[in-house]
Amino acid sequence: MKNSDYILVFGGTGFIGRVLVWTLLKLKRRCIVVSRKTNYEEVNNSFKEIWGKSSVRFLANEAKKNNFIVINSIDYSQKKYIPFLLEALFKKNRLNGKIKTIINVSGNTSGSSKEIESSILGESKFIISFIQKLIKNGISPKLIHLSSVAAKYPFTLKPPYEKAKQESEEMLKQAGVLDYNVYIGYAKGIGEKKMKAVATKIWTYLTSSFLMCSLKVSVVDVERLALYFLLLAEGLNMRITDNQKKCVDVYISNGTISFGSMIKALLPTELRRQAMLPSQKKKFLELIERVKLLIKGVIIETTNTNDQFLGRMSHFMKLAAGSGYEWFEKKYNNLNFFGLKPNPNHQKVSINKTIKAIYINKKLKIPKIYYDKKRELLFIFNEMSQSKIINFISK
Repeated sequence: MKNSDYILVFGGTGFIGRVLVWTLLKLKRRCIVVSRKTNYEEVNNSFKEIWGKSSVRFLANEAKKNNFIVINSIDYSQKKYIPFLLEALFKKNRLNGKIKTIINVSGNTSGSSKEIESSILGESKFIISFIQKLIKNGISPKLIHLSSVAAKYPFTLKPPYEKAKQESEEMLKQAGVLDYNVYIGYAKGIGEKKMKAVATKIWTYLTSSFLMCSLKVSVVDVERLALYFLLLAEGLNMRITDNQKKCVDVYISNGTISFGSMIKALLPTELRRQAMLPSQKKKFLELIERVKLLIKGVIIETTNTNDQFLGRMSHFMKLAAGSGYEWFEKKYNNLNFFGLKPNPNHQKVSINKTIKAIYINKKLKIPKIYYDKKRELLFIFNEMSQSKIINFISK
């Protein structure tokens, strides 16, 4: 990918998207942000919220050089906006480079089940039609799509967000436009608000539950995640599949931490100092705990119908209550689920010199990358110590 080419981002002003766009611009990549926001000032404010007033100057300079293009007022959950997006992109030779990569990090987690489903599935339909239009005009971009680990969990009845995410990735794969389908556990770090906002409430539900607190979850630092997206866009030293339009699933992790430790790290400082993680209980006491967990799960589900995160929590609580610790840990530990331990059948993948230089300059460890050809699953690891994980979670 040439530095004159563009990376187009859907969801570029959200929690993950704005860190992605900022990182790409700082690394001299050119970005197009497609936004539902109605004006440029709203877009600026999403960046200013994290990086302060200096970000406004930086973005204005990048915009002058045509490195940062914002296309506002595009509801990309509705296909009727595609002509407006195409017109905005190609009028008066606005672009002086090609769109080589599209990254979709959008995903509505708020609202009713119907609103979430309509938004997420609408986005996939939009992206499919948009790419098909680009292909007709001689542009064949690589598509990287952020999915959800929980969409892979064998829930009897998936929560609305996970259900919509699963259906959307299937839709993109069937259309033959998706190159990399990215799974992450919990993305944490700079600018994250939703989890911090509900951490205290979650802690009150978890305080006595060893089952829930001990579950290992995979986490990724959002600033490193931005680099992994760039790595997928231009940094791999091999062609992953023989068929260019055959999608590869990608699992990314910076390591694991217990769910209880993660929530504790998100608590306000004073409460965090006092918080104690529960210990494992004997069989009879565990049975009592499971009954309590089931009751709490049902209460949360019925009293928080529009809170998708708490809805997801209630699903996990009911599963833990009905299964016991060993089965629950085996079934829902992210690492067990994806089978992340490298084995002789995994092919080691290297990255090119350009991306390697970025890691060296930032004094970051170069990630380990393995490819499981049988499952068409790419693993990107960059394990961090527990203290470092807790540090970026608590930012």
